[in-house]
Amino acid sequence: MISAAPVALREKVSANIRDDPAAAEWPAASAPAETSGMLSALFDLAAHPQGRWESSREAAVMAERNRIAREIHDTLAQGLAAIRLQLELAQANDELPKGASQAIELAHQIANENFIDARRMISALRSPPPCLATALSAAAERARRLGPAKVTATLEAVAAPPSAVAHELLRIAQEAISNAERHARAQTISLALEALPGRGLQITVSDDGEGFDPATSGGFGLAGMRERAAAIGADLTIASAPGAGARVSVTWTPT
Repeated sequence: MISAAPVALREKVSANIRDDPAAAEWPAASAPAETSGMLSALFDLAAHPQGRWESSREAAVMAERNRIAREIHDTLAQGLAAIRLQLELAQANDELPKGASQAIELAHQIANENFIDARRMISALRSPPPCLATALSAAAERARRLGPAKVTATLEAVAAPPSAVAHELLRIAQEAISNAERHARAQTISLALEALPGRGLQITVSDDGEGFDPATSGGFGLAGMRERAAAIGADLTIASAPGAGARVSVTWTPT
C-alpha cells in the first residue's frame, strides 16, 4: 500500500509532462530528460525508502571500516612490527642474562601475536563480513587453539542480521570469551547461537571460571559490551557471582 502511491504519482506527473505544450519548447537533450531522470530517482526513493536507506547505510559502514583499517595499518600494525624487529635484534645478543633473555622471548611472542591480530583485523575490516555463525565458529576455534580452556560451540542457523549488527554481536561474543580465558581462568567455555522468533537471535557465552559481581565490576570490557549492545538495540544480560562462573547473553530482534 505504501509503495503504490509514489508509483501512481509518478505516472500522473509523467503524463502531465508529456501533455504540457511547453515541453515541446525544451531542448531535447537537456531539461525534459534531466527532469524525467530526477523525478524517476525521487519516486524510486519514495517507493522503496527502506531499501535505499539500507544500501546507503551499508556503503557508509564499509567506508568507515576501510578508514579504520588504514589507521590500524599505519599506526598499530607498524608500531608492533617495529617492536618485534627491535626484540629480534635484542635476542641476537648472546651476552644477555638468562632471565632477560626469557623475558625478551616472551615479549617477542606477545608482540608477534598482537601483530598477527592487527593484520587479521585489517583483513576483516576491508572484507565483507562473513555470516555470523561462521565468524563465531572461527572465534571459538581460535580460543580453543590459543587457550588452555575447553571451548565448545553450538551454532544454529539464523536469519542474517545487517552487517553492522553482526559485527557488534561478534565483538560482544569475542570479549566474553576473552574475559573467561584471561580473567576468570575458566576450564570450560561454551558458546551458543540460537534462532528466535521474528528473525531474532541470541548469543550466549558461559564459563566455569572464578566469577565476579557484575554490580561492582567496572572493567572496560564489560562497559564495551554494554555499549555495543545498546548501539544495535540489543539486550545484554550478565549473570555471575564470585566462585560461580559467568553467563553473558545478548539478544537481538529486528525492529
